[in-house]
Amino acid sequence: MELMETPGEILKAALEAAGLSQSELARRLKRSPGYLSEVISGKRRITTVLALDLERELKTAADYWLDLQHDFDLEQARQQRAREAQR
Repeated sequence: MELMETPGEILKAALEAAGLSQSELARRLKRSPGYLSEVISGKRRITTVLALDLERELKTAADYWLDLQHDFDLEQARQQRAREAQR
């Protein structure tokens, strides 16, 4: 089973579509480029506060970003359960 596309991968695509670099978005969000890089690489989750900031900067509803993160987390948990059941 493969995991679905991560919220960070979707954020990266949204940046490309908007013509923004990661460093420019990080500046606008008042966060370090490293922080945003970790979100995009899946090392950090999209939090409620980040979703609100993305809504402001990318004009995409905060609920959209939170739903992506929730759906991803739920799928990860399902796949973990499936792996555990196979043991």
